[in-house]
Amino acid sequence: ANDPNCARDATETAASSIDIADLLARLPLEQRTATLPALNVAYHAPCSLQHGQQRKGAAETLLQEVGFSVLLPRESHVCCGAAGSYTLLQPELSDRLRARKQEHLRALTPDVIATGNVGCQTHLADGLHLPVLHIVQLLDWASGGPRPPEFARPPANQPMHEKGPQA
Repeated sequence: ANDPNCARDATETAASSIDIADLLARLPLEQRTATLPALNVAYHAPCSLQHGQQRKGAAETLLQEVGFSVLLPRESHVCCGAAGSYTLLQPELSDRLRARKQEHLRALTPDVIATGNVGCQTHLADGLHLPVLHIVQLLDWASGGPRPPEFARPPANQPMHEKGPQA
């Protein structure tokens, strides 16, 4: 923990790392080739981005630029409970944090939940009954890629044909 060589290596690694949303924000967006339904996307900002890397806003902006309506939950700064090994080392607390985050996300009545962290994605999806996607899946779909497979079945709270994703 107090090893200066380890600290230097960690600092260099962190400086050379970039989140996919920051990378994509630097590139020109492909023309939107897919006809997408108007979707309300609830965005969960991962702790790794907002607290670890101090990065905020890039994912939300990208999703808005391709035509999604982005909603932010109450207490968006609070962890969803995934936090690396937290689900293994502190399962009860992890479950309580997830339930709280899911409650705030459900309150937005979104069509889909998006996040930039696969750990958060997997953790939040447990019992939520809404599609939970990585932002790259939505951005790929918006630029003509395949519809995410999570939309293959309707969410538990609404039939796919009434309001949910059709494209």
